Amino acid sequence: MSRNRPVIAIDVDGVLADHVPHVLTRANAEKKIAMSKADIKEWNTPVGGVPFGELIHGYFSDSQFVLTMPPVDGASESVGRILKTAKVIVVTARPQVILDLTQRWVHERIHPELEVFRAAEGNKYSSSASILIDDYLGNVEEFAQRGGAAVIFDQPWNQDRSHLLGGRYHARLAVAATWIEAEKAVSRLSGQIA
Repeated sequence: MSRNRPVIAIDVDGVLADHVPHVLTRANAEKKIAMSKADIKEWNTPVGGVPFGELIHGYFSDSQFVLTMPPVDGASESVGRILKTAKVIVVTARPQVILDLTQRWVHERIHPELEVFRAAEGNKYSSSASILIDDYLGNVEEFAQRGGAAVIFDQPWNQDRSHLLGGRYHARLAVAATWIEAEKAVSRLSGQIA
């Protein structure tokens, strides 16, 4: 195996963890509402009168909520395959106070050898990665501006991305709706940066 393996940084929420349905299952029951993932168009979408971001941060105080969050379909299997040709690090903007729980979740649900690093939102470019897989367009744009390649994990809240895909970074960007598509994109982008 080559020593010059690419480093892939992968976000947690919306990429590895299917956080929105998990939040909405709890919020729908508590607030007697009926919202779905498709209703969440931005971080501060109101959920029963509470901004989504505020709601999830409140739920993060419950360790069982964090540990029972389901992974995105195919995440564990795809990450396992990507690890055969690349180094993978997990980079999250989750609060520092739940970083140990997040590490445990990643080890139990995704892969036992992955390390989790905390990066402030919009600051994921500070990792050693050459490719980022993320659902937040701000992180993707910042990463691309600094010369990295990125896979945008398709979600209802990141549909307004024409400025990225039609702009000067388009050759270093890909969109993936599934983990199989993300794997293919990583392979293509790795070939471009090799």
